[in-house]
Amino acid sequence: MQLPLNRQALRRTAGALRHGVVLAVGATLLVGGCTDEAQKRPAGVSSRELCDGTLDAEARAALGRLSGADRFTELSGKNDAGESNAFSVSRAIGHLHDEPGLRSTCRVYPTDDDSDFPLIEIEFLAARQHPAPLTAAQGGMVPFRVGAYAAAGKYGADLYFACTTTGTGASAGGDTPFVKAEMLSPSLGARDPRDRMVILTSVARAVARAAGCAEEAGLPRTVAQG
Repeated sequence: MQLPLNRQALRRTAGALRHGVVLAVGATLLVGGCTDEAQKRPAGVSSRELCDGTLDAEARAALGRLSGADRFTELSGKNDAGESNAFSVSRAIGHLHDEPGLRSTCRVYPTDDDSDFPLIEIEFLAARQHPAPLTAAQGGMVPFRVGAYAAAGKYGADLYFACTTTGTGASAGGDTPFVKAEMLSPSLGARDPRDRMVILTSVARAVARAAGCAEEAGLPRTVAQG
């Protein structure tokens, strides 16, 4: 089983937006200059501040192992909904039934790399069903005992958990019994898939808690391989 790679447009948009932000910041520094003190201060933020502060201690350690970095940035600017590109749990819940360009997505970049591709890209969407859980590693995907379905590989991870939501307004209507949390992380290569699932589960727990379905979702604090 392969991860769905239908998010190429999102990655291209993220890269273009981030490239523009970098150019704008660079121009500001050239015009205004900077002090020695500012140059010495570490850029970016710690992993504790990423993804709306949803990474717990184990997830922060996992990100450190995956990336080898300790300072990070998130995509700035605004998305297609005119909202901040910085991830927000409340916006993620509010756009569960919307198209990709409207969803709140956590895109994390290392500060010591000029790549336009994020280390990790996490978003949430409403789902009517989930795949049959894997009973063993298959097609490069390793199963985990988390939620209704969970698997991770070298390109990312998918997690489905029980959480009934309803689309309203411009969103797709109708109740959906599941939420899908998906992570794309191709730039990290063949590293421990459990670290990917630990990060995704930590953010998913925060979303489930804020959505009022933490008990229904039953997401564990300790991620066990299936």
